[in-house]
Amino acid sequence: MPDMTTSTGSHMTAQLLDGTATAAAIRADLRSRVPTLAERTAGLTPRPTASEVN
Repeated sequence: MPDMTTSTGSHMTAQLLDGTATAAAIRADLRSRVPTLAERTAGLTPRPTASEVN
């Protein structure tokens, strides 16, 4: 296994990611942003793409 060092020669350590906490943070962010987007786009309907028409 190769030695994992940075360009300055110091060793890098692994950082564990918490997928559950990340997903919760993303959902909380979207929960606060979606109502604003819904207000801005009220009554608008997206046009179908070419692949959806054919």
